[in-house]
Amino acid sequence: MPQEHVESFAGSSGSGKSTDILELVAAATAAPSSQIDLACQAASLVCLGNTFIEAYSHNEPDLILVDEEGDDQLRRWHVVRDRYRLNIYLHQVLKADSARGLHDHPWASHSIILKGVLREVLESGERILYPGSITARSAEELHRLEVVEGPVWTLFITGPKVRDWGFMMPDGTWRHSETMVKIEGKRAYTLPMDI
Repeated sequence: MPQEHVESFAGSSGSGKSTDILELVAAATAAPSSQIDLACQAASLVCLGNTFIEAYSHNEPDLILVDEEGDDQLRRWHVVRDRYRLNIYLHQVLKADSARGLHDHPWASHSIILKGVLREVLESGERILYPGSITARSAEELHRLEVVEGPVWTLFITGPKVRDWGFMMPDGTWRHSETMVKIEGKRAYTLPMDI
């Protein structure tokens, strides 16, 4: 994040980037005690989202996930990256995840929808996620995202890596991510099924 944005988030506290951003996210996602608090929280998340989108979207993404057709599926910017404690990523979701299977993650995570609408397909069903929606997931929770109204912008917050990740195939077998995705520099390519 450019230093001027860090300072505007930090105010006069002068503490480190990670702490300031975490305090901002924590304040915007605190458990609401009433409907008014819930409405204020949703408005705070929209403002927070606009701030992050404005601060990062003019920069080259740190990672681009490319789908089977060669189109950008997801763009990722690193807001905070500390693989031993936590990561905060700004995601721009342009297209649905591969329909070949649900995927899990290497860490527990929280997603905050900033703009756009997602359908999250789970083993147990599906849910629609609107701006202001906050979703917590274990590392093992399988899901797939579909863009309902996009592009969709999210803050994706993770803990430290706790496991390898991959895809649950329709036949019930789990495939390691290395057999499904190939990373080359700042691009991650979805591999054909026969590889």
